[in-house]
Amino acid sequence: MEATKYDDLSDTFISKIQLLSELTSNLTSNIFPITTDEKHNLALKCLDELIQADDESSIFTDLICSFASKIEEYEDNLDGIKDFVASSNRIHTDISITRTIIDQNNLLYSDLPEIGDKAAVSKVLSGKKKLTREHIDKLCARFSLNPAIFFNQP
Repeated sequence: MEATKYDDLSDTFISKIQLLSELTSNLTSNIFPITTDEKHNLALKCLDELIQADDESSIFTDLICSFASKIEEYEDNLDGIKDFVASSNRIHTDISITRTIIDQNNLLYSDLPEIGDKAAVSKVLSGKKKLTREHIDKLCARFSLNPAIFFNQP
Protein backbone atom coordinates (compact mmCIF):
# COMPACT_ATOMS: atom_id res chain seq x y z
CA MET A 1 0.00 0.00 0.00
CA GLU A 2 1.33 3.38 -0.99
CA ALA A 3 1.94 5.95 1.77
CA THR A 4 0.32 9.36 1.43
CA LYS A 5 1.43 12.65 2.87
CA TYR A 6 -1.43 12.40 5.42
CA ASP A 7 -0.55 8.99 6.89
CA ASP A 8 1.13 10.45 9.95
CA LEU A 9 -1.91 12.54 10.94
CA SER A 10 -4.04 11.10 13.71
CA ASP A 11 -7.64 10.10 13.09
CA THR A 12 -8.70 12.51 15.84
CA PHE A 13 -6.95 15.41 14.15
CA ILE A 14 -8.47 14.54 10.78
CA SER A 15 -11.95 14.25 12.28
CA LYS A 16 -11.54 17.65 13.93
CA ILE A 17 -10.48 19.18 10.62
CA GLN A 18 -13.53 17.64 8.94
CA LEU A 19 -15.80 18.93 11.72
CA LEU A 20 -14.25 22.37 11.43
CA SER A 21 -14.79 22.39 7.69
CA GLU A 22 -18.43 21.30 8.05
CA LEU A 23 -19.14 23.83 10.78
CA THR A 24 -17.55 26.67 8.86
CA SER A 25 -19.54 25.99 5.71
CA ASN A 26 -22.80 25.53 7.61
CA LEU A 27 -22.35 28.71 9.61
CA THR A 28 -22.56 31.16 6.78
CA SER A 29 -25.81 29.74 5.50
CA ASN A 30 -27.54 28.47 8.65
CA ILE A 31 -26.56 30.68 11.57
CA PHE A 32 -24.81 33.86 10.49
CA PRO A 33 -25.92 36.54 10.53
CA ILE A 34 -27.65 36.04 13.85
CA THR A 35 -30.98 37.81 13.41
CA THR A 36 -33.39 35.83 15.56
CA ASP A 37 -33.57 34.36 19.04
CA GLU A 38 -33.59 30.90 17.43
CA LYS A 39 -30.31 31.55 15.61
CA HIS A 40 -28.90 33.14 18.77
CA ASN A 41 -29.71 30.03 20.81
CA LEU A 42 -28.23 27.80 18.10
CA ALA A 43 -25.06 29.91 18.02
CA LEU A 44 -24.77 29.67 21.82
CA LYS A 45 -25.13 25.88 21.64
CA CYS A 46 -22.54 25.65 18.88
CA LEU A 47 -20.15 27.86 20.82
CA ASP A 48 -20.56 25.65 23.85
CA GLU A 49 -19.88 22.53 21.76
CA LEU A 50 -16.81 24.11 20.19
CA ILE A 51 -15.42 25.07 23.58
CA GLN A 52 -16.03 21.54 24.87
CA ALA A 53 -14.38 20.00 21.79
CA ASP A 54 -11.38 22.33 21.84
CA ASP A 55 -8.28 20.94 23.48
CA GLU A 56 -4.65 21.88 23.69
CA SER A 57 -4.40 21.91 19.88
CA SER A 58 -6.70 24.97 19.85
CA ILE A 59 -7.85 24.04 16.38
CA PHE A 60 -11.22 25.71 16.95
CA THR A 61 -9.89 29.00 18.35
CA ASP A 62 -10.69 31.11 15.28
CA LEU A 63 -14.15 29.62 15.00
CA ILE A 64 -14.79 30.12 18.73
CA CYS A 65 -13.74 33.77 18.40
CA SER A 66 -15.98 34.20 15.37
CA PHE A 67 -18.97 32.74 17.22
CA ALA A 68 -18.31 34.84 20.30
CA SER A 69 -17.99 38.00 18.19
CA LYS A 70 -21.22 37.35 16.25
CA ILE A 71 -23.10 36.48 19.46
CA GLU A 72 -21.84 39.64 21.15
CA GLU A 73 -22.82 41.72 18.10
CA TYR A 74 -26.37 40.31 18.21
CA GLU A 75 -26.70 40.74 21.98
CA ASP A 76 -25.38 44.31 21.87
CA ASN A 77 -28.19 45.21 19.50
CA LEU A 78 -31.04 43.77 21.55
CA ASP A 79 -33.41 46.51 22.70
CA GLY A 80 -33.13 45.53 26.37
CA ILE A 81 -29.35 45.58 26.21
CA LYS A 82 -29.27 48.92 24.37
CA ASP A 83 -31.54 50.41 27.03
CA PHE A 84 -29.38 48.96 29.81
CA VAL A 85 -26.15 50.29 28.29
CA ALA A 86 -27.68 53.74 27.75
CA SER A 87 -28.96 53.77 31.32
CA SER A 88 -25.67 52.60 32.78
CA ASN A 89 -23.75 55.21 30.80
CA ARG A 90 -25.81 57.92 32.51
CA ILE A 91 -24.80 56.73 35.99
CA HIS A 92 -21.97 58.78 37.40
CA THR A 93 -18.83 56.83 38.28
CA ASP A 94 -19.04 57.84 41.97
CA ILE A 95 -22.46 56.23 42.17
CA SER A 96 -21.58 53.02 40.31
CA ILE A 97 -18.33 52.44 42.22
CA THR A 98 -19.98 53.10 45.58
CA ARG A 99 -22.92 50.84 44.72
CA THR A 100 -20.50 48.11 43.58
CA ILE A 101 -18.53 48.36 46.84
CA ILE A 102 -21.76 47.99 48.81
CA ASP A 103 -23.03 45.08 46.71
CA GLN A 104 -19.74 43.19 46.50
CA ASN A 105 -19.14 43.42 50.24
CA ASN A 106 -22.75 42.98 51.41
CA LEU A 107 -22.65 46.31 53.21
CA LEU A 108 -25.31 48.58 54.59
CA TYR A 109 -25.15 52.33 54.05
CA SER A 110 -24.08 52.63 57.67
CA ASP A 111 -21.07 50.40 56.93
CA LEU A 112 -19.30 53.14 54.99
CA PRO A 113 -18.00 55.62 57.57
CA GLU A 114 -15.46 56.68 54.94
CA ILE A 115 -18.29 58.64 53.31
CA GLY A 116 -20.24 59.50 56.44
CA ASP A 117 -23.51 58.39 57.97
CA LYS A 118 -26.37 56.58 56.19
CA ALA A 119 -27.80 59.88 54.96
CA ALA A 120 -24.48 60.91 53.38
CA VAL A 121 -24.13 57.56 51.57
CA SER A 122 -27.73 57.85 50.39
CA LYS A 123 -27.02 61.33 48.98
CA VAL A 124 -23.99 60.00 47.08
CA LEU A 125 -26.02 57.12 45.64
CA SER A 126 -28.86 59.43 44.61
CA GLY A 127 -26.45 61.84 42.94
CA LYS A 128 -27.21 64.68 45.34
CA LYS A 129 -23.70 64.65 46.73
CA LYS A 130 -20.33 63.94 45.14
CA LEU A 131 -17.53 62.03 46.77
CA THR A 132 -14.66 64.21 47.91
CA ARG A 133 -11.01 63.40 47.40
CA GLU A 134 -10.87 62.44 51.09
CA HIS A 135 -13.80 60.00 50.69
CA ILE A 136 -12.13 58.43 47.66
CA ASP A 137 -8.78 58.08 49.42
CA LYS A 138 -10.41 56.39 52.41
CA LEU A 139 -12.50 54.02 50.27
CA CYS A 140 -9.46 53.10 48.20
CA ALA A 141 -7.41 52.40 51.29
CA ARG A 142 -10.11 50.23 52.87
CA PHE A 143 -11.04 48.27 49.72
CA SER A 144 -7.61 48.23 48.02
CA LEU A 145 -8.81 50.19 44.99
CA ASN A 146 -6.92 52.35 42.54
CA PRO A 147 -8.25 55.93 42.87
CA ALA A 148 -8.19 56.33 39.09
CA ILE A 149 -11.39 54.26 38.79
CA PHE A 150 -13.33 57.11 40.38
CA PHE A 151 -12.22 59.56 37.72
CA ASN A 152 -13.19 57.64 34.58
CA GLN A 153 -16.35 59.64 33.91
CA PRO A 154 -18.87 58.71 31.18
